Amino acid sequence: MAARVLLFVPVDDRPVTMEMVADLGRAAGVDVRVPDRPMLGDRFRAGDADQVWTWLEREAAGGAAALIASAEMLCFGGLVASRKSQATFEEAMPRVRQLAALGSRIPAYVSAVIPRTPSEPTDEDALYWTTGDTDAMRRHRSRHRQVNAELLSAAARGVFRYLLVGQDDTAPGSPSQADREALQEQARGAAASNVLLTSGTDELNARLLARWLNDLTGAAPSVRILYTYPETIENIPRYEAFPLRQTVDEHVRSAGYRVGGDDTDVLLWVHNFSGTQREAVHQTGDLDAARIDAVMRTVREAVRQQQVVALADVRFANGADRALVARLLDEPRFGGIAAYAGWNTCSNSVGAVIAYATVAHHLRTRALAGSERIYRRALFARLIDDWGYQSIVRAQLARWLDEHDGNSADLGGHAAAVEAMALEKLRGEILPALRRSFRDESATLRRAAFPWRRLFEIHLELDVEISRDQSGWITGQSSSIP
Repeated sequence: MAARVLLFVPVDDRPVTMEMVADLGRAAGVDVRVPDRPMLGDRFRAGDADQVWTWLEREAAGGAAALIASAEMLCFGGLVASRKSQATFEEAMPRVRQLAALGSRIPAYVSAVIPRTPSEPTDEDALYWTTGDTDAMRRHRSRHRQVNAELLSAAARGVFRYLLVGQDDTAPGSPSQADREALQEQARGAAASNVLLTSGTDELNARLLARWLNDLTGAAPSVRILYTYPETIENIPRYEAFPLRQTVDEHVRSAGYRVGGDDTDVLLWVHNFSGTQREAVHQTGDLDAARIDAVMRTVREAVRQQQVVALADVRFANGADRALVARLLDEPRFGGIAAYAGWNTCSNSVGAVIAYATVAHHLRTRALAGSERIYRRALFARLIDDWGYQSIVRAQLARWLDEHDGNSADLGGHAAAVEAMALEKLRGEILPALRRSFRDESATLRRAAFPWRRLFEIHLELDVEISRDQSGWITGQSSSIP
């Protein structure tokens, strides 16, 4: 039987926004089709929305099971482009109408973004953040609010199967929060159950993939949520405006999960922060051993009951908890944890790990005839990236650049040397730890690259082979699950 076709238009071409979603879809047995990378632009060049639309209309004419699409790419040429674009609402509206027309022909799951309020403006932000041009800020945010309002109205009419409007980097009391509140009021008035205003951006399409897979199978998993520090779930993560508890609840709901129940399918372990969330680069390697021991007793029981255990590692922002991951890698197959994420913001990690858990669950129940090998490659990519690179190797490369008059935000002529060092360090320092935990898998890292010419994100080319007697770990068919 031919694989179901999913048309996927990412918000840009970064590994976490494009490759992660496509790989998870393919692990679920889906034929994921994505525009060619040059169409999507890059860090400094907007994607070609006309070319993307030509590609999308051509692919849609051949039939597809669903569409997952970023409104920022289809209307403005990508996330960064949407921040900088001076297009008016009237100029953007034809694309919005075109997306609505397509949604009437193909089940469409659409993501959109509320423009961010950056803590420190960069060259990826609108000029008004540095010039103080409040009129320009009002025009830009008003345009985007109107575009999102039109998308919300279309969803309320049933044009889209689901609309997820994310709140990009923000803080309590920011203009972004005010935009969200205005849209929230509209959603309440329209009683649109297929619309969710939420925190997060880069992981939105991963959450929509989870939603679509749960809709497709008609069997959304039930989930139990376990916090490392349940007493601090009302604390607000960095780059967000709402408490952690609310963020987790929104992410679970956006994927269509059922919370609780006697027969839980997924245990979502949220490894949260006990006070103020810090950056991963500032971690000291401490770990509350007694607290983790208590959590691990619950994890082991869930693994024994063949639940999918998913770990959202959000103790720190922009990287994993080094001490926790090192401890888990001392156990066979990562302690039986089948889904992991610990990158960028709290929302990014929670949303990503829910998508991983969804694929693992449907592979385990055989609701989807996917590929365990592709899934494990995607899982290993998260561990190598979020733990090995973001929390260990990235800081080493940053120090080298400082010593050689380089710039972490613009690699310039140092790019080739830094890529070679990244590959050497990941192969020499990170892969051995992974192999000790996953002794029956052979993971080979062929290449490491920096597609946006900066250290912030890395592209990994990874191969994974699985020994025959361990091929059922994710699906739950292995006789030696820890």
